[in-house]
Amino acid sequence: MARKQNIRILSHKLTWLEWIAIGLSIWFVVFRQPYVPLFCTLLALPLVGLVINGIQQPSMASLVTLKKNSKGEEKYDVADFIDIPAWAVLIRIMLDFEFEDVRTLIFPG
Repeated sequence: MARKQNIRILSHKLTWLEWIAIGLSIWFVVFRQPYVPLFCTLLALPLVGLVINGIQQPSMASLVTLKKNSKGEEKYDVADFIDIPAWAVLIRIMLDFEFEDVRTLIFPG
């Protein structure tokens, strides 16, 4: 019983980090200035979140929630401070990188 309560308290404490990650990710994709500090901050956010989670609770299970959809299949949801900065960095890199040909994108992928 106390374990579930600790997980709820922990996820509530990390929501501030999720909102920071969402705000900085939108700023990075839309405006991109200052590029290097935003890029480094977005790369560091998941690490900061993992460290905070590790200090407060040594289990990483609290970062992943399990839900069942309408079909009864299990759906995994990872903490937003991990996946949203990753998507923002991917989108910004794809927008900034100039491709000579589509094959330069397909072959490495």
